Amino acid sequence: MSFDGLFTHAIVHELDQKLTTGRVAKVSQPYPAELIIMIRAHRHNYPLLISANPTYPRIQITEITTEDALKAAYPDLVAKIENAAR
Repeated sequence: MSFDGLFTHAIVHELDQKLTTGRVAKVSQPYPAELIIMIRAHRHNYPLLISANPTYPRIQITEITTEDALKAAYPDLVAKIENAAR
């Protein structure tokens, strides 16, 4: 399926309804080309999967939790930088 205007509009509409007032709670990188961003909105946690895989790129609210995702060096690096800045 190609990313045409209707498909992109549907994605934006779905994410807008659920995530507009949310705050980023946690970021993890289970694989080199994927990020899982835990967003807290409307008293609920939404794990947003963003994949830059060259074969299967996607963005979706997923059932994968950050606790289930594999740890990677990127979130640890971000945490070190944040702690050093304090």
